[in-house]
Amino acid sequence: MKFGRPDTDFTQWKWKPDGCEDGVPVFDPLRFLEIMRGKTMAFVGDSVSRNHMQSLICLLSQVEYPVDASVTTNDYFKRWTYETFNFTIAPFWTQHLVKSTEPDPTQPKHTNLFDIYLDEVDESWTTEIGDFDYVIISSGHWHFRPSVYYENRTIIDSFNGVMYLRTFAPSHFEGGLWNEGGDCLRKQPYQRNQSQDEITMKLHKIQLEEFWRAEEEAKKKAPALYYLLTNPILPASFSFSETDRPSPSDHTQISLNSTSNQIPSPVNGSIPIPAPPDRTPSGHRKFSSDQIPSPKISLVPSSSDQSPSPENSASPAPLSLSDDHSPPAPKSTSRTQIKDDEQRCDLFTGEWVPNEDAPYYTNTTCSEIHPHQNCMKNGRPDTGFMRYRWKPDGCDLPIFDPREFLEMARGKAMGFVGDSVSRNQVQSLVCLLSRVEYPQDISPSPATDIKVWNYTSYNFTLHAMWSPFLVKTTNPDPTGPKANLFSLYLDEYTEWMSQIDQLDYLVISSGHWKALRISLKAILESFKGLAILRSFSPQHFEGGAWNEGGGCVRTRPYRRNETIPEAEGPDLKLRDIQLEEFEAAKEEGRKKKGLTLRFMDTTQAMQLRPDGHPGRYDRPKNVAVTLRDDCIHWCLPGPIDTWNDILLQMMKTEK
Repeated sequence: MKFGRPDTDFTQWKWKPDGCEDGVPVFDPLRFLEIMRGKTMAFVGDSVSRNHMQSLICLLSQVEYPVDASVTTNDYFKRWTYETFNFTIAPFWTQHLVKSTEPDPTQPKHTNLFDIYLDEVDESWTTEIGDFDYVIISSGHWHFRPSVYYENRTIIDSFNGVMYLRTFAPSHFEGGLWNEGGDCLRKQPYQRNQSQDEITMKLHKIQLEEFWRAEEEAKKKAPALYYLLTNPILPASFSFSETDRPSPSDHTQISLNSTSNQIPSPVNGSIPIPAPPDRTPSGHRKFSSDQIPSPKISLVPSSSDQSPSPENSASPAPLSLSDDHSPPAPKSTSRTQIKDDEQRCDLFTGEWVPNEDAPYYTNTTCSEIHPHQNCMKNGRPDTGFMRYRWKPDGCDLPIFDPREFLEMARGKAMGFVGDSVSRNQVQSLVCLLSRVEYPQDISPSPATDIKVWNYTSYNFTLHAMWSPFLVKTTNPDPTGPKANLFSLYLDEYTEWMSQIDQLDYLVISSGHWKALRISLKAILESFKGLAILRSFSPQHFEGGAWNEGGGCVRTRPYRRNETIPEAEGPDLKLRDIQLEEFEAAKEEGRKKKGLTLRFMDTTQAMQLRPDGHPGRYDRPKNVAVTLRDDCIHWCLPGPIDTWNDILLQMMKTEK
């Protein structure tokens, strides 16, 4: 209307299902919001999915306009909250549902050519839907449709709400295709006996077939997962064979008498859907065995865009978003298991085992990932390095639980002191915690030497203090060429040492042995709390040193019986020196009340992970390859997330 369309009749029609004398009830925004009170809803798909969501927001605006609660300006990953009803709505942009890349984004636009990885999920949405109550998905290649619901013939566990598959939204180009001058000038709907686009109907049928396959798989799943089944309202021109035809018992019954568990449908009507059960404090849903006979999936008919548009042919927006919704709560062993086995279970001796539930965040859900560690955004093609967990001998190490961490840290302060690898761990922690809450930056200055974040809901403060040598350092010739030469004052404190009395938890790393000694001395003098010394993080250069063309191209962990090139290298010797200094400080620390010193011995575990470094993927694809490969830092998400699994376990043990 804003752009001058003269006719308005197209806005004055409503859908009338066969068998419902008065048609579908008009959308009731107040009732919808009451049903959605305290719930969340996600729309997953392309621009037509966004179209659907915008329609909903406009209809709801009759009651309340939402507050933009997004933590990014990226329109593809927005979040709105209806504050009066505590209802959140969020779109997740994904053109193909699966991982896709534009092979040559520098070529002229609208070629509509993409590399589609039909066996790899698009983690921008699959890792995010776990705690949503309602998810509506659409678009996508038919080949991947079953994998939206199950993978390797096993139903996926990441979602525990009501899921709708919205069918293809047909295009209506006449007189040519979308890129050949085609147009849509009709002013009235088709009648049911008029012909419609054959391709759309074929795509629609394919969707139904894939949906029914997924539904059959869902019936085998234990009733901890609840899906709603409604059958499609099919276009009149679509015909089934007798074997394709749904049984009468499967048909959706449109209810004209409103009940408390209905929500309005996308066509301004209502279909009966039970509201998802209340959540337990842990975030899991509880059902009695007689509440839910079997898990079900629902299908909402109406849509698709198999005909590309110029808008859809553009590449997805850059990845950068933090999210305040959790993926599924991590599966963990009992809190007592490691404690009970403490005498015989060494957290730092074990092996890496597959973990298909990982990763627990992505570069689209956490904006704190440093560009040089953002391996997926920089084009790393393999994803297996993210899908392992550390398994100590004799016990299980629980996966990091962000809610448990924040509850333990409520009202406290934690500081990390060290170099860029220490910062690497801090960013991992922020990303893991972003599944519950994203912090406010309350740093005292824009400088990056000292960063401070506050988790307001928990009154928890996180400090990252840059001190690569732990002691005072100066650059002897700051105006000259970079030679990486520094003057170290091994007997002089630096700024971080004067701030540790404000902290409850302190994690330090790196440093010359004598610098480490004076750092531990400062801790003994002025710190009361849990102080953790993290051991050296190993590097994995092969084929040369870091400045001699060495690289790290391995794509899986070492096994414990494999020969490791760096096994007797300097990293383990440095770790041994750290351990000696720690043991000496620990003896002194026994005399001081209120101080606990612990050693986080991650060196041996990380030595088995040559696959976890950025390597050549520490910069965007289009950057010249003259830069050295990074085989020191760790990709995020990646193996370094395990450090925070261990950190939480150490906090729990000391508590």
